[in-house]
Amino acid sequence: MLAEERFAMILDLLAQKRSATVLELCDALDASESTIRRDLTQLDRQGLLKKVHGGATLVGRTVLADEPPMAAREEQSVEEKRLIARAAAAMITEKDFIFLDAGSTTLALAAATEGSPLMPAISSSLVDIKCRNSTASSASSLSLLTEKPYQGSR
Repeated sequence: MLAEERFAMILDLLAQKRSATVLELCDALDASESTIRRDLTQLDRQGLLKKVHGGATLVGRTVLADEPPMAAREEQSVEEKRLIARAAAAMITEKDFIFLDAGSTTLALAAATEGSPLMPAISSSLVDIKCRNSTASSASSLSLLTEKPYQGSR
């Protein structure tokens, strides 16, 4: 296969998937890793794609993860997340201090622990904090983990 044909196929694949690994391109084009790496370097120099560690992305498109946005994830597997949250909440005792990372399942846990007395928690997610503090009692709180202490009012 000619280099121009490979270039066209690589760009077509990226147009469909937004990103591709070297191994995916090797399989799709039946070419060696060294050939694909040289092709990616050439296409990167031409400004047609962005060569990244292990593969390539389309120019101007940042690919952070191939997952839906938070709002969409909150609507997926709602019942399963509620069950996980209930089970996790049942394991928390009043002497525990919990840390909630950002995520749609931990958001369900924050909701499941609303109003739990004397159970302090900390999170890096403003969404979790808003959810838990919206109806939590004054004895229960969820604080934001930041580099600087929060100076605002409650």
